[in-house]
Amino acid sequence: MACDRFIYWGETRPTPKQIQQVLEDYVGTVGKVENTTRGLFCTFQGIPASALRRVAPELGFSHEEGSEMFVQTCWFEVCVGANSIDIITRSQNEFTNAAAEGFAALCARVWNGRREE
Repeated sequence: MACDRFIYWGETRPTPKQIQQVLEDYVGTVGKVENTTRGLFCTFQGIPASALRRVAPELGFSHEEGSEMFVQTCWFEVCVGANSIDIITRSQNEFTNAAAEGFAALCARVWNGRREE
């Protein structure tokens, strides 16, 4: 499932470099941040898997190789605009979604951003 987390800035706006530095420090040694033409791409080791896959498989998901949903790595993306950022996950697991949500909350709190619901 896809999820976009939009944060809009008021008077206090971070620079793209500040967002990158905070993201790098946020993920530390467990993640890798790459600056691409689309934005910041944060990857984690491993293939997304449902935390429920063994105890309640009907509530979880699986990524079958060859399917449209197959994702080979855990990641989230940060697209930086002039007045906002969009923190994006696509078909990710609970850990990656929680990491993206935590980064969104951190940015909103530090720079007084307004979260879009």
